[in-house]
Amino acid sequence: MSHCPSCGREIGSHVTCPYCGANLKRRLTLTLFGILAIVLAIGGLALLYVASINSTIPTLRIGQIQAAMNYAYVRIEGIVKRSPSFNPDSETLSFWIDDDSGRMLVSAFRAEARALVAAERVPSIGDRVAVEGTLRVRDDIPSLSISDAGSLELTRAIDAAEAHEIDAIGPVQVLHSATVRGQVRAVREPYGGLRLITVRDATGEIDVVIDADIGAFGPPAPAVQMGDSIEVTGVVTLFDDTPQLTLTRGDRLTVLNQPFEIAELRPILDVGDEAIGDWVRVQGTIARVTPFASGVKFTLSDTRNHEITLLLWRDVFDALSDAADWQIGAQVTAQGPVSAFRGELEIVPELPLDVALLARAVAENPSPTLKLTPIGALTARDINRTVFISGTIQSVDRFTSGARFRVEDDTGSIMLVLFDNVLEQVEDNTRLEEGAGVSALGRVDEFNGALEIIPPNGASVRVALGPERASVAPTAQSSTPPPPSPTLAPARSATPSPSPTLVAAELGATPISAIDASRVGQVVAVRGQVIAAASFSAGFRFTLNDGSGSIALVLFDGIYREVSNRSTLNLGAQVAVEATIVEFNGAFELQPATGRAVTIEQPGSSTIVKTRAVNTLTASDIGSLAAVVGDVLRVEGFSAGVSVFVNDGTGELRVVIFNNVLNYVPDAPSLQAGAKVRVTGRVDLFNDALELVPALGYDVVINP
Repeated sequence: MSHCPSCGREIGSHVTCPYCGANLKRRLTLTLFGILAIVLAIGGLALLYVASINSTIPTLRIGQIQAAMNYAYVRIEGIVKRSPSFNPDSETLSFWIDDDSGRMLVSAFRAEARALVAAERVPSIGDRVAVEGTLRVRDDIPSLSISDAGSLELTRAIDAAEAHEIDAIGPVQVLHSATVRGQVRAVREPYGGLRLITVRDATGEIDVVIDADIGAFGPPAPAVQMGDSIEVTGVVTLFDDTPQLTLTRGDRLTVLNQPFEIAELRPILDVGDEAIGDWVRVQGTIARVTPFASGVKFTLSDTRNHEITLLLWRDVFDALSDAADWQIGAQVTAQGPVSAFRGELEIVPELPLDVALLARAVAENPSPTLKLTPIGALTARDINRTVFISGTIQSVDRFTSGARFRVEDDTGSIMLVLFDNVLEQVEDNTRLEEGAGVSALGRVDEFNGALEIIPPNGASVRVALGPERASVAPTAQSSTPPPPSPTLAPARSATPSPSPTLVAAELGATPISAIDASRVGQVVAVRGQVIAAASFSAGFRFTLNDGSGSIALVLFDGIYREVSNRSTLNLGAQVAVEATIVEFNGAFELQPATGRAVTIEQPGSSTIVKTRAVNTLTASDIGSLAAVVGDVLRVEGFSAGVSVFVNDGTGELRVVIFNNVLNYVPDAPSLQAGAKVRVTGRVDLFNDALELVPALGYDVVINP
């Protein structure tokens, strides 16, 4: 039996209900409706899935993002303009992108951050990226969270790098990649986490910036040292409008096996006025040696007697391991910038590696054929001749820069002058005393109307026991007879001091007001108080005042290092000094030959300068001294030093510490963010902002 599904009555075998008229053959069951509904739902979901995976995520300009878009899933395209950062503790990776309409912070967390780091797909400065993620807008400041590491598309800037000469790199190349080759001129770490490598090619030099985090995103950068030839590919960035090359991957810095020439080898004849400012390399024979207080000048001559001056500053010359062999007749090569001084061209090497000795002037096996000259036969006609003498030391007279030995043979006597740099090279120099026999090869000179012999190096002096004449063979010059010249020795006084142990006060100080042009070249003793201090690229300048006048005391870096208790050579210090009077740019200066000639009788300190609040400094303070105490906010390096940003609670001030000053800052590695400092310096103005420039390293006190 069956019933009508509409009215529920029994209908038997009827196909049409006799009660309600329902057509029983065409009626669909509820089960069939359910099946159809499920099929349609599944089909709809399938269509939605296909549509979702094939739809395009909207690409937004950063400047178009609004608060209503919070939590929207979007796509952003732009260029990375800051180096990325990674916090391994929280596993957070972040970087900033810029699309010219604005900039935005992009972050990846945990699994996504680990995946990007492991795959070495972390964007670096200059890279172009397209990234999808969830927008977060807080206080109208947008940020993006990456939800899938695969949604980041990366185009490395360095993949399109082209080779450039350094002088062709300028501000227009910022955020573009470049490859340079050159020689490492300096490696320094202004503060923890930043390494700067100065690279030079034949056209110029540039700093390569290496961040400490570079090893977290890929292979670390190899260690390099001064003099290495390297190839580096990086992205051009700016520091205070100066181009620099930022390394984005450690494996893009390569140490080359072949040396890289940074200066063209030129004949001396071809180096003219048009070469001023250019780097050149020359070879020649030392024809003359002219020492002065802050270095040595060598006159180089070629085979056709063309000459040029080679100037080695004291720090460069003192660093040469073979300095004793830089004598007349030696063959050398040197490179450096060409400059002009008083109408003469000079080549001024910057580093010891810029010069090299090609052939010594003194033979390894001395020739026995050099004739022994009787001392009594020497006359004024022999001045500037190189002669060989032998005799017995009759007396020893020491002075500030060396010692004078009166040597006598059967025919007469003569002064043998050994300056400190030569005396230190003499074998068994402690036996140079009265009664000892000595033989010497040197140049004849005249001093205060008397003849004297000045050997060029310690190898030209031999000491024998007892009063007998020295029988050792002299140290001969090379077969090429060198032209007459002065020897390698410091400038000395017309009246040398009787003993190096006497300080200036015991010798009788010269009033500063009595120093005039007639005393240029003389060594005088001066006492005075430090009333000002300043630094320059090669050292430090202190202004001394003795009540009668003021004069500059110039200490080149090598001399300054030798000063005992130099930390107290500061404002208010009472100083006694023996120094040569030098005229420079129309003003007189004192230039001591050694730091030991400077005696600090009463210590000074920059603490006498009044401490100021940063917000009280104004343009009217420019040029005056001030001291500030505060916390270091950050430290930024630049090619000539570091900028330290200090906040004392009233404001922020930039402190500029140049490299030659930074070298003497006590505990300089602790100069980092978070440290407390006291800085004394001169107020200056740069880019319309006030800054403080300390003159001495000891003007910077860390964690006082």
